[in-house]
Amino acid sequence: MNDMTEQLGIENSQSSPSNADAIQALAADPTASVWVGASAGTGKTKVLTDRLLRLMLPQIKEGQVISGTAPHRILCLTFTKVGAAEMKERLSDTLQKWSLMSDPELHKKLTQLLGQTPHPAQNKAARELFAQVIDTPGGLKIMTIHAFCQSVLARFPLEAGIHPGMEVVEEAEQYAMLRQAFKTVIEAFYIAAEENDFHNALSHLLRYENEDSLLSYSYGFLRERKQLMTQLDKHGGLNGLSQSIYDVLSVDEASSEDDLWASMQSDIENNVSIFYSAVSFLSECGVKMEDIAFKLKAAIENKADIQTWIDVFYTQTGNLRKLTKKVQEERPDIADLFELWGGKFLRLNDQIKSIKTARLSCDLITFGVALLQSYDSLKKSKSVLDFDD
Repeated sequence: MNDMTEQLGIENSQSSPSNADAIQALAADPTASVWVGASAGTGKTKVLTDRLLRLMLPQIKEGQVISGTAPHRILCLTFTKVGAAEMKERLSDTLQKWSLMSDPELHKKLTQLLGQTPHPAQNKAARELFAQVIDTPGGLKIMTIHAFCQSVLARFPLEAGIHPGMEVVEEAEQYAMLRQAFKTVIEAFYIAAEENDFHNALSHLLRYENEDSLLSYSYGFLRERKQLMTQLDKHGGLNGLSQSIYDVLSVDEASSEDDLWASMQSDIENNVSIFYSAVSFLSECGVKMEDIAFKLKAAIENKADIQTWIDVFYTQTGNLRKLTKKVQEERPDIADLFELWGGKFLRLNDQIKSIKTARLSCDLITFGVALLQSYDSLKKSKSVLDFDD
């Protein structure tokens, strides 16, 4: 559009209606290769419609009449079905009116379209175009990019590596098939006689997620399956991708949350006398220290979880609890104890979170692979493809 704007002497986008019409007329010239960029409602569809009309009309060059492009030789691609339908409707409506309107009125319309007085051959062709389009098998080829690709696959199935007669499903049917595949995978899990990697993965997932959550993840797997397959190919399969996840999180695949926590509990038991010594002293150092002592004693005796232990040593804002001056001066070992064990529990918590993240990620991918395999099998059994294919 910039070159055309310069040809018309327009220096900014706020052109007059007459200049805008002139720019659109240039863009509608079928002999020019044009990129049209404009906001909604400014006439992009009109420009494309006019371009198709002019393409079908005869061209006049140096007094010679050059036949217009036959309707069956035209292919117009749009992004949406709505856009394709609108284009067809506009063209059909215009051509029908041309076939019926009076000579003066048709002359005026063609003058506006062509930007010059039409040749008698163009007047004659304009009246005949409606019948030509109707007689064209399948009508004008105005379709979405997906529909065009589908038509090519239908014509050359063997070359594309698909079974002849395969159809492309719409999004609603695609999601219905996904839900059916999901149901098949879940049922296979519940009736499985033996445990395997898939069974173990889904069993672990269902400790944290319900079936509704897994179904919502399933839609994500369908949308991003190309990326998943790319990663699987890159890492040599599911095992390689799982190992990569553990490596990224700096986690040993053989380690477990239970093993790490058991080791920490053993460490606590080996140092329980040190903890009780701290409890005894803190209990005699005022209300604030007495409260800390109570939390520490409760954590020891109740075999508390990690978060409870972290709350003993850290405030809600994540800062190490401050001990009174008396504690720091008379028992500096307690201050060291808090710093040492507080750090231990924080590191343990991070390790367990990393293990949990790695395990759940790998389990979810294992589930996703099984789901997509079931989905692909279902597509083959129905002899259908989806848009991603």
